[in-house]
Amino acid sequence: MAALMRSRPGWVTSRPAGLAAWAGLAAVVGAGFAFTSSTPFPGVTTLLPVLGTAALIVGGSASTRWSPAAILSVRPMLFLGAISYSLYLVHWPLQQIPQSAVGYENPLPLVVTLGLGVLAVPLAWLSFRFVEEPFRTSPQAKRARTSTTLWATAAASAIVVAASSGLIVVANQTPISSGRPVEAGSNLSTPPVVPSFVPSNIAPPLRTAADDNAVIYSDGCHQEEGDTDTDGCWFGDNADAPSVVLFGDSHAASWFPTFDTLAEAGDIRLNSNTKSSCGSVLLAEERVKRSYPACDQWRRGVIERLQADPPTVIVLANFASARLGREADPAAAWEEALQRTVAELPSSSRVVVMADTADFGVTPGMCLAAHVEDTEACAVPRDEALDEPVRAVERETQGIDWIDLTDRMCDDVNCYPVVDDFLVTRDAHHLTKTFAEALAPALRERLPLG
Repeated sequence: MAALMRSRPGWVTSRPAGLAAWAGLAAVVGAGFAFTSSTPFPGVTTLLPVLGTAALIVGGSASTRWSPAAILSVRPMLFLGAISYSLYLVHWPLQQIPQSAVGYENPLPLVVTLGLGVLAVPLAWLSFRFVEEPFRTSPQAKRARTSTTLWATAAASAIVVAASSGLIVVANQTPISSGRPVEAGSNLSTPPVVPSFVPSNIAPPLRTAADDNAVIYSDGCHQEEGDTDTDGCWFGDNADAPSVVLFGDSHAASWFPTFDTLAEAGDIRLNSNTKSSCGSVLLAEERVKRSYPACDQWRRGVIERLQADPPTVIVLANFASARLGREADPAAAWEEALQRTVAELPSSSRVVVMADTADFGVTPGMCLAAHVEDTEACAVPRDEALDEPVRAVERETQGIDWIDLTDRMCDDVNCYPVVDDFLVTRDAHHLTKTFAEALAPALRERLPLG
C-alpha cells in the first residue's frame, strides 16, 4: 500500500475511490460499535476494520468533494494522527493493567474504561513530543546510513531481550515461600487450618498457580464465549452411578475437578456443561452487562437437553455477583432467576446450587509473594469475600439443595488464600485445580445422590 500511495495512480484520486473511503470509514466506525467480546476475533470478522482502513487510506486522498478528506484533515484528527503510534503503545497497558488487577471476570465500569482512554491521549503526546520526535528528527538519525540504522535496531532488540531474560531469571530465583513446610492436608477441616506463613510445600506453587486449571479448558469441553455446543462431556466409567450434570459459567468450571474426582472414584457419572461468562440461571443478560446471544442459545440448548433426558442431579454453579452488578435489588433478582430456572428444569431431577467461592478482589498469589511470612495480610473479611444476601436467597429458595463448601476456606471472620498446604485460588475468585480436588470428600458428604 505504501508503494501504491507513493506512485499515486490516477484512479486513487477518482470519485469511486473517494466513495470507497466513505465506505471504509463506515466500516471502521461500525466495527467499533458492532463488535463485542463474543465476536470471534481474530478471524474473518477482522476483515471489516482491516479492509475499511485500507479503503480509507487509499481513497482518503481523493478529491475532497467525494472523499472524507475534509473531515480527516481537521486539527483534532491531525493531532490524533500525529500521536497515533505513541497512543497505540500507551493505551493498551493503561487498559489491561487495571483490568488484570481486579480480574477479567470483573469488567471495569464503562466510565473507568473511557477515563483511561482519555488519559492515554496526554501520555501519548508526552511520548511523542519527548521521545518519538526527538529521536526521529535528530541530525544523527537523518545522517545515519540504512545499514547503521538496521544494526542499531538489532542491537537495541538484543539489549531488550537480554534485559528481559535477566529479569525473568532474577524473578524465578526470588523466594516465594517461607522455606518451611507444613503437614500436608488430607481432609480439610472446619474451621480451616491457616498457616501464618507461605509453606514451602504449598500446592500448587505460587509460580505455577495460574496454570493449575481444570482439564476441561485444555480438552475442548469448556465452551468459550463464541461457542454454542450444548452436548456437554461425560466423565466416569461407572454406568450404574447416579448421573450428575454440572451447569454454569467459569465458576462451575473451577468446581469441575471436585466433581471429576467423584466420577473417577465411580461415585457419579458426570456431564460437564460450562461456558465462559455465561450463567446457567435464567437471568436476562441484557439486564446485566451486555447482549450475549451465544450464551442465551447455549443455556437454552442445555436446558432443553436436560428436559429430554433428566439426570439424577443438576448442579448450578455461577459467579452470581458478576451477573448482578446493575440490579437495583441483586438478591431479589437472583431469587427470581433461580425460581425461573428451577421451573424450567425437569421435576424428576434434584437441583443443587453450589455456594459461590470467596472473591479476594485481586490475585492472592501476588499478595502472598510479598508476604511470605504473614499470610494473614492477604486474608479478606468474610463480608467482603462472600455475598451474604445472595447466599441467603440460595439457602432459602424452594426446590433446590444448597451446598456450601466455603467453610473450608473461610471462618466467621475472614476468608483465607492458604489453607493447610493448599493455595485456594489461582486468581481473584477461581479455585485452583489442586484445592478443588481436595474438596471432593466434603462434596461427597453433602451431594444428594439417594
